[in-house]
Amino acid sequence: MLRPKKENICGTVFSAHPCHDHWLGWGGHIAFIVNLLYSSLQVMGRVSGVISSPLHFLFGMLVIMIGLIGSVVTPFAPIVGAVLLAVAGIAFFFIAGWWALFASPFLLIGAVLAFEHHRTHSQAAG
Repeated sequence: MLRPKKENICGTVFSAHPCHDHWLGWGGHIAFIVNLLYSSLQVMGRVSGVISSPLHFLFGMLVIMIGLIGSVVTPFAPIVGAVLLAVAGIAFFFIAGWWALFASPFLLIGAVLAFEHHRTHSQAAG
């Protein structure tokens, strides 16, 4: 059931579920924390003699910024936001390995919810 989200000048904007917007922000926050933890472990590994890429943190932050841009763009362009969130969710596995299981599900769920919201909103309008 569609519930009114807020009133604007053009009429009522509907949301498929009131908590969908929260999923969009959590993925980026958790990805940032996981990236910091994983990068810290990489630094500790380098100190102990294990070799790793020095650009790891830069690539991790780039993926997180893609996810952040996706969550900011989603209210205005849901398909673009969903694609960016999905790209960030998948790319984070290449950066953090299995550690991405802590953050990527939130990004991927946010992408699915953004796409579903766009689909239900388009059907209600049309």
